[in-house]
Amino acid sequence: MTKTEEHYLYKKTLEKYFDLNKYKIKENPSILNIGCGKGWDMKAQKEHLKAKTILGIDDNIKSIEKAKKSFSKKEEFHFETENALFLNYFIMMDFDIIFCSHPEVWHRNNVWKEIFEKASLKLKENGYMISTFYTEKEMNITKEILEGLDYEIKTAEKNPYSVKIPGYKFKRHDYILVAEKNQI
Repeated sequence: MTKTEEHYLYKKTLEKYFDLNKYKIKENPSILNIGCGKGWDMKAQKEHLKAKTILGIDDNIKSIEKAKKSFSKKEEFHFETENALFLNYFIMMDFDIIFCSHPEVWHRNNVWKEIFEKASLKLKENGYMISTFYTEKEMNITKEILEGLDYEIKTAEKNPYSVKIPGYKFKRHDYILVAEKNQI
């Protein structure tokens, strides 16, 4: 599958599960992408949500270097090599939407619980946490964590637009969860 085909399927995922008419999204929302890798999903996120700027963080230096190189001529994309456990120390703004693709909650549950807690502090009231998963088990663990952080789960289900990964039994974005941060 080409990057163009993968981009198309991810954009279809966003259109299906994050309908701008259904959710209260302000114009030009601020977006944080935790674990952005090389940044490819961020392009679809920006297009669908019409974000003015989008920040991607990842602790993989090589992925961030590739992202910066790929998006070097696009001022609206920003990338930082950072560990999500330290969100409160290096990010001074709050966000309308936080994306987190494929958090490794099934074998690093306590770490991801802490990351989601820190991310929750960076998400504005009535902001949205959107996460995709390889497995239903990962989605359910995350759902439980977010419910404990006082999120309202809007969607948690299998995604018909998931992407087969050659040589693996898993599919990218096979399950999706959309949660809204409740007002305090």
